[in-house]
Amino acid sequence: MRAAILESLCQNDIVGFQTHRDAMNFLYTCTAYLEEARVNHGALTVTLRDRMVRVRVYPVSIDAEDLRAVVASQKAQEYLAQFRSPENMQTIVR
Repeated sequence: MRAAILESLCQNDIVGFQTHRDAMNFLYTCTAYLEEARVNHGALTVTLRDRMVRVRVYPVSIDAEDLRAVVASQKAQEYLAQFRSPENMQTIVR
């Protein structure tokens, strides 16, 4: 199934990811699971059966002022209060 998904993605002219790390992970995955693929990490390309796909990074920007307003809102503060840990305990939210 992995190879089928990767081969499908390689039918596009460009495959975009939000971060450079995600783009590199895609290239490494193509190297690992597509034996026929020629992967060029420097040029961010994968060639599979004479078809080259360009791998690009397109970060999504955020509205910083809007995010600050959301964080400062009463609703967000109430939600944050749910995650307050008892003493000597840690909570990790991802």
